[in-house]
Amino acid sequence: MDVVSRQNSTESLTVRKQKATRARIAAAAAQSVAQKGLAGATIEQIAHAAEIVNQALQALGVVDGPVKLLFNFAGLLIAMTHIFLPFMVLVLIGAIQNIPRDVEDAARVLGASWGSAFLRVTLPLSAPGILSGSILVFVLTISALVTPRLLGGPTYQVMSTLIFDEFLQRLNWPAGSAQALLLTIMVLTLVYLSGRLARRTGARA
Repeated sequence: MDVVSRQNSTESLTVRKQKATRARIAAAAAQSVAQKGLAGATIEQIAHAAEIVNQALQALGVVDGPVKLLFNFAGLLIAMTHIFLPFMVLVLIGAIQNIPRDVEDAARVLGASWGSAFLRVTLPLSAPGILSGSILVFVLTISALVTPRLLGGPTYQVMSTLIFDEFLQRLNWPAGSAQALLLTIMVLTLVYLSGRLARRTGARA
């Protein structure tokens, strides 16, 4: 009986040590992803971080089972939003700060509610900033390579990863050059049209 109890205690101690080791590895992985970003983290570290997110969601009762966050559109969308949202926020802060405070106060004095003042005064006056921020985020997003490559994997392809594969994987330089030229024309056309729309919106405001 003593031998059996000793074996059980040894096995339980080993299991606890393994769990503690896994927890330390997961914490280190999450810290590495947070500090270095996706470009400085390995696939194993990103997977450990995703496991932490799944454990937190299950502990809160949000989901019943693990949610797949790697090699799909959902994980890529979350990561791209996390990376490029500050650029949009910075542009919007400057646009909203340039709106005179007296205009909002006048709308409130005339009987407009907070929601009505925002929709009819703040939002139209900040439209040039929204458009400028959208252009900036669009240009940065469409040229992103590292994040789609790490989180999208080989199955989920975007324009930048397609061009990368044509040049360095398939060594098909004519196709890669054609795709790069097409992407450049698309971006320049959209930026030009958005710039004209921003100037018209600013002139009306």
